[in-house]
Amino acid sequence: MKIIKVKFIIPLLISAFVFLSPISKAHALVPIPYITPSVQNPKIKVDPDILTVKPWNIRCTVYEGLVDKKIEKINEQEEKHYKKYIGLSKDLEDFIEEGESEGYGMSEIKKDLETLNEKIDKYNQDHDVYLEKLMNIKNNICTHTEDEYKNSIKAAKDALKEVRKDVVDIKTYYYTDIRPHILEFKQQLISEEE
Repeated sequence: MKIIKVKFIIPLLISAFVFLSPISKAHALVPIPYITPSVQNPKIKVDPDILTVKPWNIRCTVYEGLVDKKIEKINEQEEKHYKKYIGLSKDLEDFIEEGESEGYGMSEIKKDLETLNEKIDKYNQDHDVYLEKLMNIKNNICTHTEDEYKNSIKAAKDALKEVRKDVVDIKTYYYTDIRPHILEFKQQLISEEE
């Protein structure tokens, strides 16, 4: 039984090696010419864009998920910022009402409150513009080209810079204008009591 297997296996391996080795070397050295689909079959017209998968088509689906996460995060932060600014405005209104009920002049602090409310409104408008640009990116991400996507991201980043500038503006206005007027008013109350 062993002799039969060896008799058939060894000649088979030798013939396969002898037969396949020159062919594999020949095919490895000869370049295969590119044949266009129209030459193979003139009735079939193939669009090469359909056959190739562009990297942008793959990345756009990934970017879509990233933009969704960014929008969720911004909505959470917006609520926090908006509550803080509305709370600041409400506290200032209460302070003015309390001072006026006791007969004190609160004209400077009233002007500060009006300016603060204008700054908060500007923040809200700029924030809405930023969210609108992000939603535009989200809705059109895979229909835009990569260059259009980059341009819309740049526009959204510019809108975000405006929002951040508004946040800094509100904060600095509070510390440079509102707070000194409140401290001045409280100092005036202390000097009157003495």
